[in-house]
Formats: sequence, C-alpha cells, structure tokens
Amino acid sequence: MKEKPPGHQENMPKGFTELEALVDQAAAKAKFPINDFEQLAQGLGGDKANVTFQGRDHNIGQAKHMVPKEFFPVQSREDLLAKSAFILIRQGVVPSDHVPGQQQDKPPANAGNPQLADSGPRPGGFPAQHGVKGKG
Repeated sequence: MKEKPPGHQENMPKGFTELEALVDQAAAKAKFPINDFEQLAQGLGGDKANVTFQGRDHNIGQAKHMVPKEFFPVQSREDLLAKSAFILIRQGVVPSDHVPGQQQDKPPANAGNPQLADSGPRPGGFPAQHGVKGKG
C-alpha cells in the first residue's frame, strides 16, 4: 500500500476514510483484475458477510444492485477506490464536496470578440496525411 501524503485524512470527504479501509481490506484478499461482483465480495468476506460503513452494518450481497456491470474489470486498488467512491457519491451515500458553478450559456458581456486563428498550417492534426503513397 502506498504511503499517504501529510494531511491526507483531513482533506478527504466524509466517509472516504472508511471507504478506503474497506477497499484496502478487499485489495488485500483479491487478485487483480477483479472481473465480477463475486470476486469483489470474496475480498470482503463473501456475499453473506457484513461490513460496517458510517456506523451501520451493510450486507455485501445486498450491495450487488448498486454495482453496475461496467464497474468491472477493476484493475488495481486505486481503480477500486475511485469506482467505489463514484458509486457512493452517485447513490448519495457519501456527500460530494463538488459545488456546481453558475451555468453560462452565453459569454460574459465584456468578453469581446474571439481572436482570429492563423490561416497557416497548425501543429497536430491527422498524421501522415501528406506524402504517403498507396494509402487511402
């Protein structure tokens, strides 16, 4: 397991530290990639096991409905942590510190006109468009 940076605990959203502990528990027992929910559940003690999260017991098997098939495969501990956090935030189980900004469907009044792009060649684009014979 990687060493956590100073201040790690204080900077994380509520519930993240507990989630990280559960992910560490699963990662210690699982073999990556984790290809399905059953493999993930085995890392947490099986689908009949209970885990405590935010002061409440949760049955692993009952959590299956929260995990979409697109969650798999899980490639690493970090992948499991990111995907698990996404699901818990989406389900409203843990709060997100994301605050939506003001919607802007028009540029500000003082934005002015956009600058004109140079008419010459630009870097990037599709490679090998010129000078390749017999392709196309």
